[in-house]
Amino acid sequence: MKLQHKLALAVLGLLLAGAVVGYVATDSGETTTAGKAETPAPAALIDRRPLQIAQRLSSLASTADEQELAREAVRVGDHSVDLALTIALLQAAEHPVDSTPEIRQIRERVQQYSSGSADERTGRRIRTVPSPGGAGKSPARAAPG
Repeated sequence: MKLQHKLALAVLGLLLAGAVVGYVATDSGETTTAGKAETPAPAALIDRRPLQIAQRLSSLASTADEQELAREAVRVGDHSVDLALTIALLQAAEHPVDSTPEIRQIRERVQQYSSGSADERTGRRIRTVPSPGGAGKSPARAAPG
């Protein structure tokens, strides 16, 4: 192999190594799963990057026009995060998670009580208790619980 070929190969190798180092150094650690249908982590539900980027860049504004544009960018970034939160809340309300059998049982009981009579909804039951004299039984309302 000629010296020129070896030199060209060494330069390309160094460029490749530099590109890998640059990629690792600037990687934010957040990976996107565009093709996967996994449930995102709660922290990843709301994308705060538009606001964070606008806040970082606003510190670089030097002229009055740039500062005005930076304030507008922060306002729009904040609005974007607000919309992302609203969307996440609506999706959570539309698609509740039944993670355990206990949660399902509680929801079933809530539905039963909400469709029952007024006495069932308040948890009161009519029962008979002996009178203080012991002569007979009189109906009394039991307290909930």
